[in-house]
Amino acid sequence: MSRPARHLPRVRALFLTAFTASVLAACSSGPQTTPADEPTPAQTPTPALTPANPATPTTHSALTADPSYIANNVIYWWDSGGKGKLVNLISTAVDVQDLQTSNDWAYDFGPFFNTLDRVREYGPIPDVKTQATWSAALKHLQDGAGDILNATRLDGTQSQSPSEAAQETQGWKEFDEGIKYLKATQTRLHRTFGLTLPNDPWKEDLP
Repeated sequence: MSRPARHLPRVRALFLTAFTASVLAACSSGPQTTPADEPTPAQTPTPALTPANPATPTTHSALTADPSYIANNVIYWWDSGGKGKLVNLISTAVDVQDLQTSNDWAYDFGPFFNTLDRVREYGPIPDVKTQATWSAALKHLQDGAGDILNATRLDGTQSQSPSEAAQETQGWKEFDEGIKYLKATQTRLHRTFGLTLPNDPWKEDLP
């Protein structure tokens, strides 16, 4: 009687062959994925980086560039107090300017500088070109008046050192530049926006 153990190697080989075949069949039946099939960065859709609720584009810049929009703002500036600030500044500037011929060195510069402060607190003119002349007027008037005040002696004497005389001369030049820019501002307000003062504040005989 032969022993069954002699046939075990053949059975094991057949089993291994069948197992290997089943594994290969399972692999071949699955999805075939190769590195070439993987999405590349260019093929991968990139989500758009936009807000879920995009805001409505602002039109502030366009409105600011609109002449009619600017004109309305300037007129509002004028009617709500700008006209009064212009008249007050012209009036006090004329008073200071009169010192060049009056030789009255007992003049109080306080009202003039107070007027400048109130004008600045009121706010700028809402037009770039007009505001440029307005700002230049304020700067030159303040610098000029400051030099004049510092160079003059309000103690009843008119004696000056050479440096004080030079400072006063420079102060009047600065102040005159401020007057020019102040008149340019008034002219632009009139020609560009039709804003006219009822009386001429440059005339001394006005009440």
